[in-house]
Amino acid sequence: RYAGAFFFGREVRRAKGDGHFRYEKLPREEWVALVKDVHPGYITWDEFEENERRLGDNARALGMEHRSPPREGPALLQGLAICGRCGLRMTVHYKHYRGRTFSSYICNHDGMQHAARSCQIISGHTIDEVVGKLLVESVTPMAIEAVIAIDDELRQRGKDVERLLYQGVERARYEADLSQRRFLQVDPDHRLVADTLEAEWNQRLRELEEAKQRLDAEKTNVAVLCEEKRQQIRELATDFPQLWNDPHTPDRERKRMLRLLIEDITLLKGDCIDIHVRFKGGDARNQTAPAAQRT
Repeated sequence: RYAGAFFFGREVRRAKGDGHFRYEKLPREEWVALVKDVHPGYITWDEFEENERRLGDNARALGMEHRSPPREGPALLQGLAICGRCGLRMTVHYKHYRGRTFSSYICNHDGMQHAARSCQIISGHTIDEVVGKLLVESVTPMAIEAVIAIDDELRQRGKDVERLLYQGVERARYEADLSQRRFLQVDPDHRLVADTLEAEWNQRLRELEEAKQRLDAEKTNVAVLCEEKRQQIRELATDFPQLWNDPHTPDRERKRMLRLLIEDITLLKGDCIDIHVRFKGGDARNQTAPAAQRT
């Protein structure tokens, strides 16, 4: 309602075995009706969608805590660290000693629910240094040029698809013109033949219009980088390390930059700490750090 939309059928009532009822929320595609921009809203629909996405990221579902929003504090992996033993999200614990703040990543779900021993307790300082160094090394000129090369390949593929679709439009236009000539040449007294040829002509015109729409959609979907954007991406290889290593950069901003590039980080403590970093897009890196604290 706050986004100016009308909806109906968002929940369904189901009967339970004891005669009572329970209400379940349905996925949006199963609602009876959803009409956007019915009345002026306090926020736009795009703002509403972004708010829903953030709430989903920050919520808890299926017994696993999803990534929480970046907060103050030096723990770089806050909301991103996953326990390598049980697979659950790790929480952050801060300790203040002689004017300094020290962080630890703790997996204590069994401890809170069953009074069991903590699954893992890992000192955060060394882990954060390893991940930060990996992040800076990943945003290099070579990696930036790889992005540019991928864009060139996508640009070429887009041109190939556009050429094929253009040929499809030309074929559909030829078939429509041929059907038109057949219809115009038929004897008007032959009504059955004329009706058949007219129906065929209309069908060819619809196919021509569909081919044009596919071509226009492809031109819109091909997202290529202009030269200005390319230059901005190249400058990122220089700007990012400077911003990351700047002592005046707040911890919260570093966490936000980390989330733009990294999906999650799995920690497993043994003789050393195994760090499995999963980047956005599916790439993964393995790092190790010395284990400085006993579990």
